[in-house]
Amino acid sequence: MPEAARLADEAAAAYDILELAEQTSAVLAGPGYEAVARRLLGAGERVPDAVEWLIAHDRRAAVRLVAALPRFWQDAGLVDLGRALTERVLATVDAASLPVPPRYAAAIVAAAELAFRQGDQAAAEAHASRAVVAAREAGDPETEALACVNLARVAFRAGDAAAIERFAGQALAIEDAGPLARRGGLHMLAWAAHTAGDLDEAERRFEASLAYRRELGDRFSVAVEIANLGDLAFERGNLVDAARRHAAVLSMARDLDNRYLVVNELPSLAAIAVRSGDPEAAARLLGAADAVAEASGIVPDPGADRPVEAELAERLEPAVVVSLRTEGARLGLAEAMSLAMSVASRMTSERE
Repeated sequence: MPEAARLADEAAAAYDILELAEQTSAVLAGPGYEAVARRLLGAGERVPDAVEWLIAHDRRAAVRLVAALPRFWQDAGLVDLGRALTERVLATVDAASLPVPPRYAAAIVAAAELAFRQGDQAAAEAHASRAVVAAREAGDPETEALACVNLARVAFRAGDAAAIERFAGQALAIEDAGPLARRGGLHMLAWAAHTAGDLDEAERRFEASLAYRRELGDRFSVAVEIANLGDLAFERGNLVDAARRHAAVLSMARDLDNRYLVVNELPSLAAIAVRSGDPEAAARLLGAADAVAEASGIVPDPGADRPVEAELAERLEPAVVVSLRTEGARLGLAEAMSLAMSVASRMTSERE
């Protein structure tokens, strides 16, 4: 194939991915997300190829693309790759001293979110703080509010209830911030109450956040809040309610083929397993969770108290725990999810 024709084909493929990614990002908070996201997920390796091509040939378009992809990298279980490419794009633009391109602040927010998902607090905070400034300078209230939500997340992982409340409140106070930022702000306000130890207020806020997410119609975000309410039920000793909620979320995770949900659901079901008298299943689920987290590049979110490790140590010998976790790590994704679902089903059927 002549060089000019090859380049034309590569350009067409890259800009097609850019268009699809931006279509997906535009409906991130609504019911239309799933259909478009499935098309993007189906593009597979064409997505990182498009980022690479745009880095080499159109850096402004590369910024737009990585700004639209943070949810894709998490859904696909490619957070390591996504973060590396996002930070490469930002570094390339910064090194070239280009005029600030469109969506530049949003690309920084994407880098902040991916760093947070990997547990890199310093990078997540630095990127989010930088994004606040860049968004204000660009007159982009939605991105400024999303940057504040990311700062609230960093404070959450640090266990700073006052800072969570402050940054979430800032996000919600920004006019024209949009539904995505409002969704994140309400969610983090609930975690502020939980982190402060006020479980009643946390439950009220989680329920309010869930109601708003249901209005928006995005099943993924609804699943996240149901899972949080499940963890809260576990923390209060209501294992049946916790199991029911987590079974529903696990079913959604399977339907959505979402690695982020799986990474966070398996430890919750492990906690239910050990508390309900099945430490062997709990150890296997923890091993499976470790394997999915490593493969996807996602560090489980901080959340409600899950004293799984301590309770396992009380019930099983250390060597047995290690052996069972190794067994769990060898399970396929479908097997691990079936094991988790069996724990939830047994818990609910025994108490009905």
